[in-house]
Amino acid sequence: MIIRKRKDQKRADILSILRYGTVGILLVYVIVLMVKKGDGNAAFSETASAVEDVVNTDKLTKGGSQDLKRLYRLHSGDYEDVLLYYTRETMGVEEVLLIHVRSQNDTEAVEEAIEKRRQAQLANFEGYGAKQVNLLDSSIIKTKGRYVLFVVSPDADRIEKAFNHVV
Repeated sequence: MIIRKRKDQKRADILSILRYGTVGILLVYVIVLMVKKGDGNAAFSETASAVEDVVNTDKLTKGGSQDLKRLYRLHSGDYEDVLLYYTRETMGVEEVLLIHVRSQNDTEAVEEAIEKRRQAQLANFEGYGAKQVNLLDSSIIKTKGRYVLFVVSPDADRIEKAFNHVV
Protein backbone atom coordinates (compact mmCIF):
# COMPACT_ATOMS: atom_id res chain seq x y z
CA MET A 1 0.00 0.00 0.00
CA ILE A 2 2.73 2.46 1.00
CA ILE A 3 4.76 1.58 -2.10
CA ARG A 4 1.74 2.25 -4.31
CA LYS A 5 1.19 5.70 -2.75
CA ARG A 6 4.85 6.57 -3.35
CA LYS A 7 4.57 5.56 -7.02
CA ASP A 8 1.38 7.60 -7.40
CA GLN A 9 3.06 10.57 -5.70
CA LYS A 10 6.08 10.30 -8.04
CA ARG A 11 3.79 10.24 -11.09
CA ALA A 12 1.92 13.29 -9.84
CA ASP A 13 5.23 15.08 -9.22
CA ILE A 14 6.49 14.22 -12.70
CA LEU A 15 3.23 15.33 -14.33
CA SER A 16 3.32 18.55 -12.36
CA ILE A 17 6.90 19.23 -13.47
CA LEU A 18 5.96 18.51 -17.08
CA ARG A 19 2.98 20.90 -16.92
CA TYR A 20 4.97 23.75 -15.42
CA GLY A 21 7.88 23.06 -17.77
CA THR A 22 5.59 23.19 -20.80
CA VAL A 23 4.02 26.45 -19.66
CA GLY A 24 7.50 27.90 -19.04
CA ILE A 25 8.71 26.89 -22.51
CA LEU A 26 5.62 28.41 -24.12
CA LEU A 27 6.15 31.68 -22.23
CA VAL A 28 9.78 31.87 -23.33
CA TYR A 29 8.74 31.13 -26.91
CA VAL A 30 6.10 33.90 -26.92
CA ILE A 31 8.57 36.39 -25.44
CA VAL A 32 11.19 35.52 -28.07
CA LEU A 33 8.62 35.94 -30.85
CA MET A 34 7.54 39.32 -29.54
CA VAL A 35 11.11 40.58 -29.24
CA LYS A 36 12.19 39.21 -32.59
CA LYS A 37 9.15 40.24 -34.59
CA GLY A 38 8.77 43.73 -33.15
CA ASP A 39 5.57 45.65 -32.80
CA GLY A 40 6.08 48.17 -35.58
CA ASN A 41 7.01 50.96 -33.18
CA ALA A 42 10.64 51.43 -34.23
CA ALA A 43 11.81 55.01 -34.61
CA PHE A 44 10.91 56.44 -38.00
CA SER A 45 14.40 57.83 -38.55
CA GLU A 46 15.87 54.35 -38.06
CA THR A 47 13.31 52.71 -40.31
CA ALA A 48 13.59 55.35 -43.04
CA SER A 49 17.38 55.16 -42.92
CA ALA A 50 17.33 51.37 -43.34
CA VAL A 51 14.98 51.66 -46.32
CA GLU A 52 16.93 54.54 -47.91
CA ASP A 53 20.17 52.59 -47.63
CA VAL A 54 18.75 49.97 -49.98
CA VAL A 55 16.79 52.23 -52.37
CA ASN A 56 18.58 53.10 -55.60
CA THR A 57 18.04 56.86 -55.58
CA ASP A 58 19.80 57.42 -58.94
CA LYS A 59 16.50 57.14 -60.82
CA LEU A 60 14.23 58.35 -58.02
CA THR A 61 13.30 61.75 -56.66
CA LYS A 62 12.50 62.35 -53.02
CA GLY A 63 8.91 63.52 -52.79
CA GLY A 64 7.26 65.99 -50.46
CA SER A 65 3.77 66.61 -49.19
CA GLN A 66 2.52 67.92 -52.56
CA ASP A 67 3.77 64.79 -54.31
CA LEU A 68 2.08 62.59 -51.72
CA LYS A 69 -1.17 64.43 -52.28
CA ARG A 70 -0.86 64.33 -56.09
CA LEU A 71 0.10 60.65 -56.33
CA TYR A 72 -1.87 59.10 -53.47
CA ARG A 73 -4.47 61.70 -52.44
CA LEU A 74 -3.04 61.57 -48.92
CA HIS A 75 -2.18 64.53 -46.69
CA SER A 76 1.18 64.28 -44.96
CA GLY A 77 -0.14 66.18 -41.94
CA ASP A 78 -2.43 63.25 -41.15
CA TYR A 79 0.57 61.00 -40.39
CA GLU A 80 3.48 60.93 -37.99
CA ASP A 81 6.08 60.73 -40.77
CA VAL A 82 6.26 60.04 -44.49
CA LEU A 83 9.07 58.99 -46.81
CA LEU A 84 8.38 59.04 -50.55
CA TYR A 85 10.62 58.33 -53.51
CA TYR A 86 9.19 58.23 -57.01
CA THR A 87 10.37 58.39 -60.59
CA ARG A 88 9.87 61.41 -62.80
CA GLU A 89 10.37 59.32 -65.95
CA THR A 90 7.33 59.16 -68.19
CA MET A 91 7.58 55.39 -68.56
CA GLY A 92 8.74 54.77 -65.00
CA VAL A 93 6.71 53.19 -62.22
CA GLU A 94 9.32 52.80 -59.48
CA GLU A 95 8.15 54.16 -56.14
CA VAL A 96 8.91 53.68 -52.47
CA LEU A 97 6.45 54.95 -49.88
CA LEU A 98 6.88 54.55 -46.14
CA ILE A 99 4.21 55.98 -43.86
CA HIS A 100 4.20 55.98 -40.07
CA VAL A 101 0.54 56.39 -39.12
CA ARG A 102 -0.66 57.93 -35.86
CA SER A 103 -2.94 55.01 -35.04
CA GLN A 104 -3.15 51.40 -36.18
CA ASN A 105 -6.69 52.21 -37.37
CA ASP A 106 -5.25 54.52 -40.07
CA THR A 107 -3.38 51.75 -41.88
CA GLU A 108 -6.43 50.56 -43.80
CA ALA A 109 -7.05 53.97 -45.40
CA VAL A 110 -3.40 54.21 -46.42
CA GLU A 111 -3.47 50.70 -47.89
CA GLU A 112 -6.59 51.61 -49.91
CA ALA A 113 -4.92 54.76 -51.28
CA ILE A 114 -1.85 52.74 -52.23
CA GLU A 115 -3.96 50.09 -53.95
CA LYS A 116 -5.81 52.78 -55.93
CA ARG A 117 -2.47 54.21 -57.05
CA ARG A 118 -1.22 50.76 -58.03
CA GLN A 119 -4.39 49.99 -59.99
CA ALA A 120 -4.22 53.36 -61.78
CA GLN A 121 -0.62 52.67 -62.76
CA LEU A 122 -1.55 49.19 -63.98
CA ALA A 123 -4.32 50.69 -66.13
CA ASN A 124 -1.88 53.26 -67.55
CA PHE A 125 0.67 50.68 -68.68
CA GLU A 126 -1.49 47.68 -69.52
CA GLY A 127 -1.17 46.64 -73.12
CA TYR A 128 2.18 48.23 -73.92
CA GLY A 129 4.37 48.50 -70.82
CA ALA A 130 5.16 44.88 -70.04
CA LYS A 131 8.17 45.75 -67.84
CA GLN A 132 6.14 48.30 -65.88
CA VAL A 133 3.20 45.91 -65.45
CA ASN A 134 5.57 43.20 -64.17
CA LEU A 135 7.05 45.61 -61.62
CA LEU A 136 3.57 46.66 -60.48
CA ASP A 137 2.41 43.05 -60.26
CA SER A 138 5.38 42.20 -58.06
CA SER A 139 5.01 45.32 -55.92
CA ILE A 140 4.88 45.02 -52.16
CA ILE A 141 2.30 46.52 -49.84
CA LYS A 142 3.21 45.65 -46.27
CA THR A 143 1.78 46.79 -42.95
CA LYS A 144 3.65 46.16 -39.75
CA GLY A 145 2.48 47.83 -36.58
CA ARG A 146 1.96 51.51 -37.38
CA TYR A 147 4.05 51.39 -40.56
CA VAL A 148 2.85 50.93 -44.12
CA LEU A 149 5.39 50.22 -46.86
CA PHE A 150 4.76 50.30 -50.60
CA VAL A 151 7.53 49.32 -53.00
CA VAL A 152 7.54 49.17 -56.78
CA SER A 153 11.12 48.34 -57.67
CA PRO A 154 13.34 45.62 -59.05
CA ASP A 155 14.91 45.69 -55.55
CA ALA A 156 11.56 45.29 -53.78
CA ASP A 157 12.63 42.17 -51.90
CA ARG A 158 15.81 43.83 -50.59
CA ILE A 159 13.85 46.91 -49.49
CA GLU A 160 11.25 44.76 -47.74
CA LYS A 161 13.99 42.78 -46.01
CA ALA A 162 15.61 46.02 -44.73
CA PHE A 163 12.19 47.19 -43.51
CA ASN A 164 11.50 43.90 -41.75
CA HIS A 165 14.91 43.93 -40.12
CA VAL A 166 14.22 47.24 -38.37
CA VAL A 167 10.50 47.19 -37.68
